[in-house]
Amino acid sequence: MKTIAEEIKAERQRQLAKFGNQAHLGPFVLLAVLGEEVGEANEAALKMKFEGGKSMDDFREELLQVATVAVQMIGYIDQGDWKGE
Repeated sequence: MKTIAEEIKAERQRQLAKFGNQAHLGPFVLLAVLGEEVGEANEAALKMKFEGGKSMDDFREELLQVATVAVQMIGYIDQGDWKGE
């Protein structure tokens, strides 16, 4: 069984393959991306609670994407990719 950290790493690799390095977008654009992912987690939770349209697995997947984008942003800061943008 994968640890959460391993799942975040795998999701990060999937995102890199799909979108490439996004450091050039800057913190404000990626903060909007993070907000969009949080919105999708909210939507999954609400649908699960009130419509039965999503599962706990769907909700967890959205939370994994939230965590991955946040980790990505922290990495850009720590690597010095963003300098007071």
